[in-house]
Amino acid sequence: MQIASQSPVDLFQLISYVESKNNASALRFEQGVFNGTIRRPDLVEKISASNKCSRATATMIYATSWGAAQIMGFNLYDKHIHFDGTVAEYLTNPQMQKLTFNTHCAAKHILFSVAELAGNPEVRDLFAKVYNGALTYRGPLCDALRHFGYTVVSAEEFYNQQKLK
Repeated sequence: MQIASQSPVDLFQLISYVESKNNASALRFEQGVFNGTIRRPDLVEKISASNKCSRATATMIYATSWGAAQIMGFNLYDKHIHFDGTVAEYLTNPQMQKLTFNTHCAAKHILFSVAELAGNPEVRDLFAKVYNGALTYRGPLCDALRHFGYTVVSAEEFYNQQKLK
């Protein structure tokens, strides 16, 4: 895909821009997750032990997204990431945030290149649905791609290209 005046970015930089405008200290409490059914009570216990906090505080950590890429607490402490530190340590370690983001995306089979996201609407849709849970994430994702100078191929353009092959 075509890159404009800015240098290429990696997936972590792109998603960090979408989620927090690259703020490694960002956190966002998700009231709906907090009020909903805790699907993984074992993770609440792990979070409580790692952060040396009450079950109520651990539930808040579980229901909050953390860091530049806004990884949900229930993902951060899940076995596929292997994080066992405190959220305070996580928020102050951008390298750990990038590592956990890449590990999470690889485990969810969405570790795409930024060029793939720009050039393939099916890849964008899959990433949006798996990473964010909603196809409405496509809009901010496309905006960020354009911000970094990528040409975003529309669904119509993509399918017309496929017909020509």
